[in-house]
Amino acid sequence: MTGDSGNNMTRWRNAEYDRLFAEANRTPDNARRYEIYQRLEEIIAEESPIAPVYFYTRNNLVRPEVKGWHGNLLDRHPLKGVYLDPAAAVKSR
Repeated sequence: MTGDSGNNMTRWRNAEYDRLFAEANRTPDNARRYEIYQRLEEIIAEESPIAPVYFYTRNNLVRPEVKGWHGNLLDRHPLKGVYLDPAAAVKSR
């Protein structure tokens, strides 16, 4: 949503938002970055340049014997760490 972003189809601009966004990208401190992101969300909510009305959702049914499967924001699941635990399979029956 920065003013010069190619993804900003609304053409909305806010100098404070752009400044804070740049600061968040430079900041190595995760706690400070989180504070900045919260303020960025507040600015968008106050000025309402967009109205998100749809969120992607996905349900994953994972059997108890499947281990190493973890949900994540991007819904990507590399199978390298996923395995079956035979002991858990016996307990779930």
